[in-house]
Amino acid sequence: NRLALGTAQFGADYGLAGDCKVPRDEVRRILEFAGSCRIDMLDTAIGYGDSEKVLGEVGIENWKVVTKLCALPDDCEHVSQWILDSVKGSLDRLRIPWLNGLLLHRPDDLLGLSGPILYAGLEACKEQGLVRNIGISIYDPHELDSILARYPMDLVQIPFNVLDRR
Repeated sequence: NRLALGTAQFGADYGLAGDCKVPRDEVRRILEFAGSCRIDMLDTAIGYGDSEKVLGEVGIENWKVVTKLCALPDDCEHVSQWILDSVKGSLDRLRIPWLNGLLLHRPDDLLGLSGPILYAGLEACKEQGLVRNIGISIYDPHELDSILARYPMDLVQIPFNVLDRR
């Protein structure tokens, strides 16, 4: 299944109204309904408030989970350790042993000076069995070409809109 259930509103005020976080009991019902429709993947992010924590509390052991790292901090001296700590924190909050996917929320980080170290850190998480697939979340199709020219990716998340033909 190529569809994933987005979970931003499970942990933060998000969406059209921008002021409505889904109550925990409703999260459970949404997951049950999505599962009955054969959706088996969840899209979340460290930056989605307490979405990862809520998902871990309601139980998602039978789901494929893809999460996203926050933007690389400007003052980060130990990129690989930052990635490892971020991934382990996500796994703890989600209460799962591994992630189906780990995406960069800001793909431009790969094009900067820390890009090779950042990519190596993603690969290390994969080698350690913490992550099955690594990739990027893009917002502009032009981002994809420059990144794929340098780094192979397992996953690419793109926005979809029937009115936007890019």
